[in-house]
Amino acid sequence: MGQPKLEENLKQWNKIDRYSKWMYHTYCQYIGKRVLDIGVGIGNMTQFYIHDVDLAICADIFDSQLGLVSERFSDFPVETLKLDIENDDICELKTYELDTVICINVLEHIENHQKALQNMRDAICDNGKIIILVPALSKLYNEMDKNAGHYRRYDKGQLEKLGKETDLNIIHQRYFNMLGVIPYRVKGKGTISEGNTFSSTLNEGSSKMINYASHILEPIEKIIKIPFGLSEVIVFEK
Repeated sequence: MGQPKLEENLKQWNKIDRYSKWMYHTYCQYIGKRVLDIGVGIGNMTQFYIHDVDLAICADIFDSQLGLVSERFSDFPVETLKLDIENDDICELKTYELDTVICINVLEHIENHQKALQNMRDAICDNGKIIILVPALSKLYNEMDKNAGHYRRYDKGQLEKLGKETDLNIIHQRYFNMLGVIPYRVKGKGTISEGNTFSSTLNEGSSKMINYASHILEPIEKIIKIPFGLSEVIVFEK
């Protein structure tokens, strides 16, 4: 996906801010004080935790997005870093004594996700946490995923296996947004215009519906551990 198209998709997420907050609430308790935020985009998820950390290294592969993040969070303890977590040398990151890696809707964009996860592990201190959220259920993979640059959606046990192979302990795992599977599947089976993604198809009506549904579904899923969902959240510990 081209950079301008990607940035526009990220801005579309501002329309579903309540949904983003619900997503954040699924992992926020594991965020420490010195954070590496991988694939930060334009900071849509960063905004929720930035008031509570001592340092946030906001990393991305696009200079323009890093510029937007630097400007947006200029009053906070933020450093921006151009970083390809799959291929770049992460030795410099070790000097920051990071205790948390946040990787939200990014791992599915990385071809060699094993190497990327190993680099995340190497970047943090002992007992540090790696927070990952990815699209779930390979059966849902459709043109919207392909257009968004997703190599995959993740089936049950796939992330756990990846973590064990990287010598990481699993301390939290859950699915997110079970009812969202139905409209995503329906939309995926429909006619998808060339280049369209989930984000690019959002309009005022669908955004309001998603935000309203988030108010209702979050307290339900907080009580009930659902067996599947549109996304999977997992937290590893080094």
